[in-house]
Amino acid sequence: MLDVQISNKYVPEKKYIIDVLLSDFLGLDYKLSIFSTEDYRITLPNNNVVVIKDQFFKKYDDATGYLNAKNIPERINTVNYPLISEKDLPIIYGRDLYEENDNTIICGIDIFASCFFMLTRWEEYVSITRDLHNRFMGRQSCAFKNNFIHRPIVNEYIDLLYSLFQKKGLNQPRRKTEFQIIPTHDIDKIYMSYHIKEYLADIYLTKKISNIFKRFKLQTSKANPFDTFSFLMLISEQYGLRSRFYFKSNVKSKYDTPYDIRSTYISTVIRNIQKNNHILGFHPGYNTYNNPVEWKKQKNDLEESLNTTLYEGRQHYLRFNIPDTWEIWESNNMTTDSTMCYSDTLGFRCGTSIPFPVFNIKSRKVYRLHEQPVVLFDRALHSYTYSADIHNKIQENIIYYKNICKKYKIPLTLLFHNSSFDPIRWVNWQNLYINIFT
Repeated sequence: MLDVQISNKYVPEKKYIIDVLLSDFLGLDYKLSIFSTEDYRITLPNNNVVVIKDQFFKKYDDATGYLNAKNIPERINTVNYPLISEKDLPIIYGRDLYEENDNTIICGIDIFASCFFMLTRWEEYVSITRDLHNRFMGRQSCAFKNNFIHRPIVNEYIDLLYSLFQKKGLNQPRRKTEFQIIPTHDIDKIYMSYHIKEYLADIYLTKKISNIFKRFKLQTSKANPFDTFSFLMLISEQYGLRSRFYFKSNVKSKYDTPYDIRSTYISTVIRNIQKNNHILGFHPGYNTYNNPVEWKKQKNDLEESLNTTLYEGRQHYLRFNIPDTWEIWESNNMTTDSTMCYSDTLGFRCGTSIPFPVFNIKSRKVYRLHEQPVVLFDRALHSYTYSADIHNKIQENIIYYKNICKKYKIPLTLLFHNSSFDPIRWVNWQNLYINIFT
């Protein structure tokens, strides 16, 4: 068992991140004590010691706090650190320091504060820049600005931490994790629209007048390109996977297209999902992310219509307030939120794709709710340009993120809408989707 000693400053925050890294991710046994030490002092069963320098929390007291935009690092340095394969490890908090003697290693990278920064997303809480949907955008993040958003930086830190333990003689094996694909599908729309504005959008978005005739042909044939449920289930079943289908209640707004969950067609779809052992979830509407009353009403309406209890899902439009939206999910006994990805860029919003327990930075409490970050999001991958080069670039992104998840043996969670395979604006996307699994 590891003996972990911390100072008496920011104890809830330190307890949280130590437990996530050591217990949840690494699966190591440890005991925690508060001691007159400035740094994180970890004593191994053989009495050797690993010291992780506290380069963050020691700078602040509970009265003033750390939640200030000025505490987000502007420029991240990298280091060629011993013991790990990555030769340009970003240092979010800390410095390039590695000292070792017979029984002690001192690490200058504040692994715990750096991982706390990524997992809790406190960066988003203190940042005021938002898009027109009041979303924190990936291009505003520290990870994007410093070119490590495409890396599971938390997993890189975890590998470093375990390597430090091994170097000092720890022989307890770490928890095994496996690469797996987790397909999730937001059900925003059930039917393709044939309103005149969609015809105009076809021209504007795709720059092809010929797409007017494609949509007209679909309209006259009464085809429904959004009916991809059987396709999505079939692909998952071929690889022994379960798809997650996140439905909305019958809510209408400028950004919510209503559909009747009790209609004959959707009822049949729901029965097929359940019969084939896939998972139903909740997709709260556009105006719910900061409105607990409306959020709960929509969930209750949907559960009543489905005659089942829902435990997981994702916010519509990825609208999210840290930590308030997580608090809504926790207070409604949800087990898993999967909203953490960016609409404007690919990458690891939380620095990992492994599910982790949520920490409320305002109440300083650990939640039962877990976050399941998304890695591949169809809208972030998508382009309305139909050249072969664009499709090759999309395929390159798919291959990259699949390989990086395989390397670190972490999940590849997908977000693909049922409506993302129509033959006008999403040309050849069924094949692109299938290629993820092959």
